[in-house]
Amino acid sequence: MNAECITCGALHPIGPHVYDFIDEIDDDLCCPICLSPYLNPTDLPCCHTFCRACVLPYLRKTPNCPQDRKSAQGT
Repeated sequence: MNAECITCGALHPIGPHVYDFIDEIDDDLCCPICLSPYLNPTDLPCCHTFCRACVLPYLRKTPNCPQDRKSAQGT
């Protein structure tokens, strides 16, 4: 059964996102937390980018960038 995804807004089967790409995805376009292509990319003040759904729960517990530990205040 397909449902509207609360993460990306697309209709697809309920469950984790599954992608079928023709070519390999550049690592620069993948979230360092989930290792998948960015969904709703969010930049922190230190210029690191993450999927919004990945980084927000992390920032609620630790207000620092998951990569360089710099302050993420102002996001």
